[in-house]
Amino acid sequence: SYSSNGIILCDAPGFGDTQGAEMDISNGIGITRALQKCHSVKFMFVCSDQVGDTGNVFKGIIQTVGSMFYSIDDHLGAFSYIFTKWNDSSLIYDKLAAIRDTVIEKEPPESPLYMISEHMVQSIEDKIY
Repeated sequence: SYSSNGIILCDAPGFGDTQGAEMDISNGIGITRALQKCHSVKFMFVCSDQVGDTGNVFKGIIQTVGSMFYSIDDHLGAFSYIFTKWNDSSLIYDKLAAIRDTVIEKEPPESPLYMISEHMVQSIEDKIY
């Protein structure tokens, strides 16, 4: 973690990066307790070219994040996206839009999966990432 002028930057385990169920539970409790003490929180999605062509990893991460919120649409402004390890940054939009279209085609517009996917792709379109 890094702290400066009341701002604390923390890294948490990536989804699926842990060492089993016990560690997932322990990490979840620790992260929840830390977040409850914060005045405000910003989420950064770090997305590499390894999101996969089928979007299953992408879908799993978004579903996990979406399940953390009672109403995701109230919190989309707190989400930022960082794209790393892309050989051709011009392909980011095309790849994520294609995954989004495949993953959310059967989702209702009010689902967290739909809303976060749409927000991510819209952020790329608007160049606010």
